Amino acid sequence: MPSSTRTAALALLLGGGASALSEMDSLVRFYNLVNGRHWVNGDGWSQASEAAADDTKDVPAEYASVCSWHGITCDDDDTVSEIDLSYNHLSGKVSHHLWTLPNLKVANLHGNLITDAGLVGYESTDSAPKSPLHSLFLSENRLTSLEGIGSVPTTLRELHIGSNAFEGHFPEEIFRLKKLRALRASYNAGITGTLSTEIGRMTSLKELQLSYTGLKGAVPTEIGNLAEMEFLALDENRMKGTIPFELEDLTKLRYLSIQNGDPDSEKLTGKVPSFKDCADLKELQLGDNALTGTVPSDLLEFSLLTDKPVVVGLRNNKLSGRIPSDLSRFDKLHLEVGGNKINGISNSLCSKDKWMTGAVKEFGCDAILCPKGTFHAESGRREGDTDQCEDCPNGVEDAPHFGSTSCDGGGGASSTAATSDGTDAGEGSGGGSSSGTPYKPPAEKAAVGSSSSVKSAAASSSSSSSSGGMSGGAAFAVALVALVGFLGLALMARRQVLRRRGRREAMEDAEYEKAARDGVVFDAADAGATSDMLTDVPLEGQASADVNRCIL
Repeated sequence: MPSSTRTAALALLLGGGASALSEMDSLVRFYNLVNGRHWVNGDGWSQASEAAADDTKDVPAEYASVCSWHGITCDDDDTVSEIDLSYNHLSGKVSHHLWTLPNLKVANLHGNLITDAGLVGYESTDSAPKSPLHSLFLSENRLTSLEGIGSVPTTLRELHIGSNAFEGHFPEEIFRLKKLRALRASYNAGITGTLSTEIGRMTSLKELQLSYTGLKGAVPTEIGNLAEMEFLALDENRMKGTIPFELEDLTKLRYLSIQNGDPDSEKLTGKVPSFKDCADLKELQLGDNALTGTVPSDLLEFSLLTDKPVVVGLRNNKLSGRIPSDLSRFDKLHLEVGGNKINGISNSLCSKDKWMTGAVKEFGCDAILCPKGTFHAESGRREGDTDQCEDCPNGVEDAPHFGSTSCDGGGGASSTAATSDGTDAGEGSGGGSSSGTPYKPPAEKAAVGSSSSVKSAAASSSSSSSSGGMSGGAAFAVALVALVGFLGLALMARRQVLRRRGRREAMEDAEYEKAARDGVVFDAADAGATSDMLTDVPLEGQASADVNRCIL
């Protein structure tokens, strides 16, 4: 290494340095501040650092150009254009000199232990150049602040900050990035408060992922201003209030999720918007909330995907009425509506052979919703040959609606199952009772063990008892039957406890499934953990050219 370069680099290591450095000097400074000695792979970096600190050493010829260093890609003019040091055990603070590389467009520092991204360097007024970043990957680190992000040039198009250690309100500086097209900030449990209405100013956004955070309050109506939005994920937060009908203005949406599986969290209320003008919406997830009303008959009315797979998730809400026959316009719909108060399914839907990934062809209506008097703890529908709807002990009295997920009585709505064609959906549905027996409130039920067998045993023992009281054998029989009934109910209650305990895991499984359908795979542990590992897999051809990856 020339002596002048060694001198500048040595001064740099000791804390000095000019406002503008060579690329090698800037990279060496970066290497040392993020504990380069502990990197998994430091080829080129470590040799240059040693040479900078020791006048007797030169950088080996194979690493004389920074373009040969691990993780560095250069342009045709041999200037650094990309740096990929993901999962390389970087830690500490990023040198602000990294952001002076004049042609740096992509910086991938994903999956390290960085606590400060050094972005304050962009706020400097000195003569040093500012990197024209296009993509910045900082997910899975230990960042507590993004100070300086608002001063990044308008060239920035995608920002990944998921799974970090942020605390408090969402970083306000991000709202200054008016040209940003993709923002992925999920799995930040420390982000609390409400989502600012300033989000409506980021009108270039095509993708917004803010799932598994501590955000609460209403969904800002200003999101309706984001006319370019294609992928919107706000699930597993603590949001409440109604779903803004302004979201229906996002006519380019392909994916929308605001589901919430945490039983202790706030829930969305009000009616389900129709999203009828969202012609390309292929997945809508609004499950595990407190939505009321009916499934809209004009749901996705003007969809251009009626012959393509479409997913609609509305399970575990408070919806009533029947599943509208209008949905028969979809050939390959996957409709999750279990755990509501649905009272009917049109038989025309039960002949849609390609619905529910083909399950309707095998199991009829049961593949959409379990019949009255039965339940399925996870989905409220039959999922396979051995994963069937189970009978409730008291039949319709315990499960008066279609798609029950438990045998606890379901609610107070009538169990009449009139369908759009005037027939009972249970007819020819492939199993289960379709009785129209009205639902009895819990207060009208007999005591524990009130099944017909218990009543019969009690009547028999009563008729055979002496005038002085029930015989010892008859009393024992009644007690035994009552005990069996009690144990059965206790076992059912235990099952429900385990189901609720496992709901979070089930929701994460659902995240895997829905992501896989869009070509996105992510593997994350509990929300907010700084060790969560997310895998970036390119989307398939249906994504726009500007949104080609969907990691968190």
